Amino acid sequence: MLRRTVLDLAREYQALTAVDLDTDTLGHPITAAEALNAARDALADVERALVMADDAADIAQRYTSRLKAR
Repeated sequence: MLRRTVLDLAREYQALTAVDLDTDTLGHPITAAEALNAARDALADVERALVMADDAADIAQRYTSRLKAR
């Protein structure tokens, strides 16, 4: 479910163009293109992390499901 949400967000941000966006004046100055690219990169990082976590959970389940009480 979380991966689906991240994928949906990534798709939405991929569809945006910096020409149609602006940035606020809070924090350090940044262009819309820089913010958009950083957001896209961060969402891709989240997706990769979720894939790794999912793979690790599968491995853990593979071994824990083999255990039984004596």
